Amino acid sequence: MREQDEASDASSAGTASPAASLLAADTAGEARTAGNLRAVAAACIAGIGPFIFGYTLGFTSPAQLPMEVGASGPFGAVLESHLDADGAVASSQAALFGSIVNVGAMLGALVAGPLADSIGRRLTIAAAALPWILAWSAIAFGRTFAEVLAGRLLSGVAVGVASMAVPLYISETAPTSIRGALGAVNQLAVTLGIFAVYLLGGLLQSQQPTNLMCPASASASASASASASASASASASASASASASASASASASASASASASASASASAPPASLRRVVSSLATAATPAPCPAPLTCSSGGVCE
Repeated sequence: MREQDEASDASSAGTASPAASLLAADTAGEARTAGNLRAVAAACIAGIGPFIFGYTLGFTSPAQLPMEVGASGPFGAVLESHLDADGAVASSQAALFGSIVNVGAMLGALVAGPLADSIGRRLTIAAAALPWILAWSAIAFGRTFAEVLAGRLLSGVAVGVASMAVPLYISETAPTSIRGALGAVNQLAVTLGIFAVYLLGGLLQSQQPTNLMCPASASASASASASASASASASASASASASASASASASASASASASASASASASAPPASLRRVVSSLATAATPAPCPAPLTCSSGGVCE
C-alpha cells in the first residue's frame, strides 16, 4: 500500500509540474512587463531635463527680435540694436547672448560627474532644476543686458548637468530588452523642446507684436531735407536776380562772372574728396523703417 501511495504521489506531482511551470512563467512575464513600464515611466520623467535643454537651445530664435526692439506691454528691449543699410535689425549683443550658453554647459558638465557620484543620478538631475529656475527668472524679469546674460549663463550650467546625468541614469536603470529604445528618449526630448519653443514663439509673436522703433534721426533727416530744399530754392532765386542785373550791365557782368568763376574754381574741392564726403554722409544716414512699414507719429514703425 505504501508503495502504491508513493507512486500516486509521484504521478500527481508529475502532472502538477507543468502547471506550476506555466504559473511561474506567467508571474515572471508579468514582473518583467511591470519592470519595463516602470523603466519607461522613469525615462520619461528624466526626459524633462533634455526637454528643457532643447527649449533653452532654441529660445534665442523666436526671442531675439523682441529682446532687441522690445515687445508690447512692460517688456522693453534689453539688447542694443540698430537698423543696418538694408533696414534689418542687427545687434552684437544678441550673438553673445545666444552663445554664452555653451560656456555654462561646459561648466555644468564638469560639475555633474562628481555630483552624480556623490549624491546619485536622480538627485543630480533634480539639482539641475535650481539653476534653471534662477536662469529663467533672470531672463524673464531682467531689464538690463547683464541680468539676462547672467541668466543665460546659468541656463547653460543646468544644460551641462542634465546632458550628462540623464543619459547616464537611463542607461543604468533600463532593462536590457528595451535599453536601446529608452536611450533614444534623451535625444527625442531635446528635439521636442526645440520644436515646442519655436511653436510657442510663433504663437506669442502673432499675438504680441514687437515695437520696431523709428531711427532716432528720421525726423531730423526729414527736417534737414526740407531745409536743404528751401535753401536750394533761395539760391535759385538769387541766381536769377544776379542774371537779370548782369544782363543790364554787360561789362560789369562779364567782369563779375570772371571773378566769380575764378573764386568758385579756387574754392571747389577735388572730385575725389567730394566722393568721400558723399559716401560718409550716406553711411551716417540711418535706414528708414523697412518696407512696407512707415514711421508713425509715436516714433514706432507700423
